[in-house]
Amino acid sequence: MCLFWCIFACLWPAQTYAESTKTVQKITYPLSSNSEKCFGPETAQICAAKPLHSSLNLKIDVDKKQISAQAEIRFQVPAQAKSAAFLFTQRAEKVWLNGEPVAFKRQLAPGGHEWLLLIPLNEKGLQKEQQLKLLYPITGLTAWGLRWKKPFHWRTDFSDSSDARFSNVLIPSGFESERHPMVWNFTFRGLTQPLQVFSNATDYSERGKGLYRLGFDQRFNLAMPYFEFESAPLRSFNFAFQGLYSPIPVTLVIPKGLGKSQGLSEKQVFAEAEKRIRSTLFEFEHQYGPYAFPQLLVKLYSLQTGDLPLSQEYSMEYGGAIVSRLELIPHEICHMWFGRGASPQDAQAGFVDEVICDWYDYRTPFSNTQLKRPPSQLVPTQSWSLRTPEAVYAEGQFIAGLQGLFHHKQHNLFVSLGRFYRQYRLKSYAVADFRQFLEAEYGGDLTPFFSRFLEGQSEY
Repeated sequence: MCLFWCIFACLWPAQTYAESTKTVQKITYPLSSNSEKCFGPETAQICAAKPLHSSLNLKIDVDKKQISAQAEIRFQVPAQAKSAAFLFTQRAEKVWLNGEPVAFKRQLAPGGHEWLLLIPLNEKGLQKEQQLKLLYPITGLTAWGLRWKKPFHWRTDFSDSSDARFSNVLIPSGFESERHPMVWNFTFRGLTQPLQVFSNATDYSERGKGLYRLGFDQRFNLAMPYFEFESAPLRSFNFAFQGLYSPIPVTLVIPKGLGKSQGLSEKQVFAEAEKRIRSTLFEFEHQYGPYAFPQLLVKLYSLQTGDLPLSQEYSMEYGGAIVSRLELIPHEICHMWFGRGASPQDAQAGFVDEVICDWYDYRTPFSNTQLKRPPSQLVPTQSWSLRTPEAVYAEGQFIAGLQGLFHHKQHNLFVSLGRFYRQYRLKSYAVADFRQFLEAEYGGDLTPFFSRFLEGQSEY
């Protein structure tokens, strides 16, 4: 290994990347994760709302195939706000602000890509806590993973999978970054079979037949809760991983018969999954720092690509929970550190965790050609976005490129990423936070590198 790196260093070009003198476009992202998000003229400032607590009440009538929903959000806005803005895709039927009916409207966010729910505020310079209540009809249930036919099945999927990171359908929000306590209450009517409930809730209780309460503490934001109500047979297996500071309870859930078509018993599937979970938790805790959540729930739906039709493929990370096929367990657990443990402030910072975890899928080695490859735009032009650009899934070449730059200065990028995780654990970061942190660790300007990879600039 030493000989390899010695040869590598000797072959490195004399002029380093950071010494490039070419002019690049100035990065215009928020300066830090504490930046206020307001737009519009000074006399009519529209500002992103910051939820402090939210609750969701869902009533599901299985016989009538009907569902109704009510959400309540306590929130704050900056002093200059004249209207509170929420990222929101569901059409509200009625809205109340502090107990009074209020007129509301939908408006395209700056950039014209996503819809905002705008709530006018009646007082100037509001700093105190506000309370928003919404009542609305629910449509498009098939896209939510809710299956009315027997066996009954409903899992967290408040949007199609491409929007799963940032979308907020039932509870309006400013951004994914806003961790706050949440309570979700479910009332089922007309069920003929008992339900198995799997969730990463930190407070779970059954309050009578068909009544379930899921509570999530301040470690969670709206992208992190997971639930699954299931009447079909599922197998679960529990074990504990000894973490750095405390045991991590792990629950592994699989459909009945998973692995049978490959000639594997359920016991063999559990054993292989446990092995991957333990090795990944060990690596990430020792490389980056302590796990951020009180438990880990792992739901496997298949073993490998091709086991299910593409339309049924769905892998996603939540706060202390993953839904995955067997081969993607390390990738999704990676997001417990980058993406959920330390979270992007908004869609512009959404590339960070994906490029890190994508690198772990391939362990892409560094080469000069990665810095010379065509430019890529990993950052959406607007922070009010619901989607992460597809370009982030590029075999971890962003991280491989950084790795080479850091090695040339005899720095270990992954030691630096560990410090980054520990600094932002259970917090959120903006693009500028990530860049400034890396530049401090690197000891130089990374503008050309960030401009090429994030903004699609051609300068090298």
